[in-house]
Amino acid sequence: MRRGRLAVAALVLAALPTAGRAAGDLVQVRLIDDKFDPAEIVLERGKPYRLHIENVGHEMHEFSARAFFRAAQVANEATILTNDGSEVVLQPGQSSDIDLVAPAAAGTYALTCPDHDWDGMVGKIVVR
Repeated sequence: MRRGRLAVAALVLAALPTAGRAAGDLVQVRLIDDKFDPAEIVLERGKPYRLHIENVGHEMHEFSARAFFRAAQVANEATILTNDGSEVVLQPGQSSDIDLVAPAAAGTYALTCPDHDWDGMVGKIVVR
C-alpha cells in the first residue's frame, strides 16, 4: 500500500509545472508609476516560465492580459489571478509569482494596467 502511495505521489510531482526551476525560466516585470519594465515581454511558445511581478510604484497597479492568460496554462490561476482570470492586482511594495506555460501558438497579446493605461501604462507579451 505504501509503495502505491509513493508511486502516486511521484506521478503528481512529475505532473506539476516546472516553471521557474531553471534560472532561464524566470521573467521579472516591474510595475512602476506608470509603466511596465520591460514593456515588451518575449516568451517561447510552450515553454514553462515563472513571471515575477513586482509593484515598485506608489500606487496600486494591475498586470492585465486577459487573452494571454486564457491562452496560457497558468498553474496557480485560482489563487493569483483576479477579474475572471485576467489580471494580477498589486498594492505598492507587493510582488507575485505566476507559474505558467506559454501558449502553444505564436502571437502578440495586449498588456495593460486598466487604471493607468490612459497615462501610457501599456505593453505587450510576444510569444514566438
